[in-house]
Amino acid sequence: MAALRVILALINKVHEEEALLDSGSQIISMSCEAASTCKITWDPELTINMQSANGQITKTCGLAKNIPFNFGNITIHLQVHVMEQAPYRVLLGRPFDVITESQIANSTERQQFISITDPNSGEHASLSTYFDWGPEQIAAQTQLKKLIEECFHTQNPQFPCDQPIVLAVDTSWRAVGYYMYQQDETEPKKIHYIKFNSLLIDEKQQCYTQPKHELCGLRMALEEETYLLNLVVETDAKYLSEMLNNPGKMPNATINCWVDYIRISFQFTLIHKKGKMFGPNGLSRRKWYSGDPIERRFNDRSEDDGEDLEVIKENPDDKDPLPLETFIDEIDN
Repeated sequence: MAALRVILALINKVHEEEALLDSGSQIISMSCEAASTCKITWDPELTINMQSANGQITKTCGLAKNIPFNFGNITIHLQVHVMEQAPYRVLLGRPFDVITESQIANSTERQQFISITDPNSGEHASLSTYFDWGPEQIAAQTQLKKLIEECFHTQNPQFPCDQPIVLAVDTSWRAVGYYMYQQDETEPKKIHYIKFNSLLIDEKQQCYTQPKHELCGLRMALEEETYLLNLVVETDAKYLSEMLNNPGKMPNATINCWVDYIRISFQFTLIHKKGKMFGPNGLSRRKWYSGDPIERRFNDRSEDDGEDLEVIKENPDDKDPLPLETFIDEIDN
């Protein structure tokens, strides 16, 4: 994964802040502390429920409208969601990239620049991004290296075995991340990791709602590992259990098809995990890399555009087929 970068922005013409660039976020946001420093007011009635990278759902404090952000010679007015306990001060998500038509350029000297465009005047600006690497980051890297050195290597699943194979899966707007593990048969506290994987979803799938994302991601992960028996699925999504337990009641044919396919093709126990420390979250946030498929579709054409099947009468003078409402109560009574 690419390192998160920051740029400087003069906010509300009051205070200069380091703004974190994160195209994985669907909003522009800042902490209450940063909003107070920049003397920003917000509307407490305009709140949203926001899902963070660790899967937690939190309600924003409100929306600050048309806040001026100065980047060099360019001023952009942004709609900013204010967060009570944000792990950052200012975060520039995808709306910033769209509004400014931002472009990232990397130099051979390992420098990175972001080019932005004023949507009103068409004026351009190129800004240097940077990554803060201090004692806190060094300590975190040292700890990560230590944990990697001490972790267990991946191994093949054990068959037969009383311990089930656990598939922990998470889906973001960008990708499906999952890993598999199995507890040791003699020492259940000992975990044997089997596989780590991340599957990108394409542009069409990125537009799905979060419940549809989660169901689509579960199917993608299960299809990658069709050999699994004695299976447990771990998820931090609160939608999946009721969707899977209510076949035929989903709002469209595509989702009903996925529910039926999963129920018929796989047998598993579903366990809901708290999102705060759910491991697959990091695997579901990666970006596209060379060699990744541009498009990913299920083979059963369940992701078509919902067009009606073409019906041709052998004799044009024959009566039309019966309308559904005339016999719907007779289909399964």
